[in-house]
Amino acid sequence: MRGNIAVVALIIFFMAGPAPAAAQDMPGIEACTKESAPDRRTGCLQSNIEYLVRIVSRHNLDAEQKFATIGREVAALREQLAASSREIAAMKEQLVADRAEVAALKGALAAAHTRLDQLKK
Repeated sequence: MRGNIAVVALIIFFMAGPAPAAAQDMPGIEACTKESAPDRRTGCLQSNIEYLVRIVSRHNLDAEQKFATIGREVAALREQLAASSREIAAMKEQLVADRAEVAALKGALAAAHTRLDQLKK
């Protein structure tokens, strides 16, 4: 929709504005206001429209390719994030297990100290 509006705006601009140069042989926007015959002016305008449609189509294709690339990158980053989250969760579980083991070892050490104190007496 926005591309069509841009095409129409460009056509109106070139029809209404002063033409600095005559029609061109190479592809591009031609100044159709210099054409006096209606069929030549129509052909000129159609050529301009075809040129603009090609440009818009090319830009749309480029944008779609960039969005597809970005989409793949986002998907890869999401997978990396999910893997990192799983790894962090596993590390947290290991930390809880290690803390429980440390607490058990402290308890065993305290019991050993108590037993040693009893044996010293």
